[in-house]
Amino acid sequence: TTTTTTTTTTMKGLFLAMSTTLFASQASAAHDAAAHLRGGADADADALNITASAALFGDKLTSEEIGAARDGLMTAANALYANRAKEHYTEGSERWYGITNHVKPPNAPLYSDCSSAATWVYWTIFGDGQDFLNGESWSAGYTGTMVSHGTEIKLSSAQKGDLVFYGGVSDDGDSNGAPTHVAIYIGDDMVISHGEDPVDKVSVHYRSDINQVRKYI
Repeated sequence: TTTTTTTTTTMKGLFLAMSTTLFASQASAAHDAAAHLRGGADADADALNITASAALFGDKLTSEEIGAARDGLMTAANALYANRAKEHYTEGSERWYGITNHVKPPNAPLYSDCSSAATWVYWTIFGDGQDFLNGESWSAGYTGTMVSHGTEIKLSSAQKGDLVFYGGVSDDGDSNGAPTHVAIYIGDDMVISHGEDPVDKVSVHYRSDINQVRKYI
């Protein structure tokens, strides 16, 4: 038992050391954002390191790690909005500009559309791990691949970083079609959306055709 415990502790230490190196910039951004959101209280950046490590090695995240990850997702989502004057909507190959050029907050991609913007937000935290958002190695995807991953939840249960999908809703309100738009939930019934220029921060009900809401962490 002692040998097993020692080995497990050593492995956890190795994973944490690896994640500290791999995700230093993400952890720093989340640390600063979380400290600001918590009124200046010191944020546990190590929690984001562990979160990134867990994503990389396929481990289940703790509630503390999920909280740290959501803070990091908000850092990226708010960067999209803060840089809206510089950004351009496109559905061409340039929409992956943020990932292919390794853009990180406080900067934001110069080019994106709704799905690549949402993917970029998650990539800033989990980009060195498995692509659990689209299943495309963080290099492709759209609303159709996104709804094939994650877990569908009620809008009333949405938390920061969850994704809200729109479109594909019949006149009687049934979600019987594929969604055509996605926005990033930021809390207080608000989303950040890049369905057109400029990136906007609006009510989650700014469109009446909500198809579904999904969580990924």
